[in-house]
Amino acid sequence: MRICPKSPYVLVYAGDPRLKIPVGCTAYYCPVCGPRKVLERVRITAWAASRADRARFVTLTLAPGNWQQLRMQMRDLVRRLRKDGFPMNWAWSVEENPEKTGFHVHCIEHGSFLPQDHLQDRWGAIVYIDEIKRDANSYLAKCYRVAGYQAKVAEQHLALNGHRAIHHTRGYLHGFNARQVCRMMGQGKEWAVRLATEVEMSEVEHDHVEGDKQSDTSTIDIPWKVGRVIDDPHGLPTITLTDGF
Repeated sequence: MRICPKSPYVLVYAGDPRLKIPVGCTAYYCPVCGPRKVLERVRITAWAASRADRARFVTLTLAPGNWQQLRMQMRDLVRRLRKDGFPMNWAWSVEENPEKTGFHVHCIEHGSFLPQDHLQDRWGAIVYIDEIKRDANSYLAKCYRVAGYQAKVAEQHLALNGHRAIHHTRGYLHGFNARQVCRMMGQGKEWAVRLATEVEMSEVEHDHVEGDKQSDTSTIDIPWKVGRVIDDPHGLPTITLTDGF
């Protein structure tokens, strides 16, 4: 268990104190929390794809390298496709070509059948569409590819994508938001939050510590993804954790 140096707190399960989960700062750029946050986004993305009638892996070639230009182009593309009678949604991210000759967009798309030639005409460049097999491993593998997250290129990926790992169109999560999906993916349990011990903190890479560590549990800012404060029976917040991320 690695403890985030910026938010050195752990959640302890009331039913078994040996069961502990680090809280973390939830920042993508954090060397401890970044991979966890990406994993959460991947699982949310796979959850939505697995509940659709069909899901496809789409690659859009010749994408702009400028984030604002790409953001507008992707937004306009979805609007045009929906206006054309294709009620589709997708999760997407942009990455640089391996040969560094340009950029392309990876998407997980679900909704009505989307003809490749029509999408290609609307996008203005070659596109590729592949059906995703209906099993958990296939969904996760494709979603990891869309996330594009590797430790060595994390900053580059986030910079290209407006400081997010994956983007979802409105409706991709079937009418739910990310918080609601996290709650549905697991069962609520009661946990208490406390400062990490010296032994637990020994696993932290101290080179990444910036500033003084917070020491007052009464002022801790608990990220939404780890739960909701429901009472305070022992002077420490007890929260309901959704352990499905």
